Amino acid sequence: MRRVVRAIVVLAAFALAACGGAGSSAKQTVTVTASSTKPSGQQEYSSVQALADDLTKHGYTCAMKPRGSGSDGSVSGECWILRKQMILVIYPNQAAVNDYLRMIHSIVDLGNDPFGWLVGNKWIVNCGERAACQAIQDSLGGTVDAR
Repeated sequence: MRRVVRAIVVLAAFALAACGGAGSSAKQTVTVTASSTKPSGQQEYSSVQALADDLTKHGYTCAMKPRGSGSDGSVSGECWILRKQMILVIYPNQAAVNDYLRMIHSIVDLGNDPFGWLVGNKWIVNCGERAACQAIQDSLGGTVDAR
């Protein structure tokens, strides 16, 4: 065992010397840049179709079927993603998103059924459950609101 440890130490010393270790006067600079291609969820969508297109761009099949407009100015559509029907909703402002979540929490919290929404900047995807929301979260960003 000692021979193995000694061999590793010797190899590490050679590697350090080859890279300009303590005996070298050359300075080495390593630059690390943060590269995050994951969306934050703050992106805005001009339509439900644009949200569906973003999901498609990230590899999901989302043949969006329009559902209509809500009294709060929202526009919605639905598609099947990961074998689940998901409802995509675009809101006119973030206050409408917050109002919807407050209202729906007061209703859903009365039952024991699982629920899940992926919430972003003026948009929500009703995923039905936490796991489905987490699966698409890497593509859209946003916050999972689920039980």
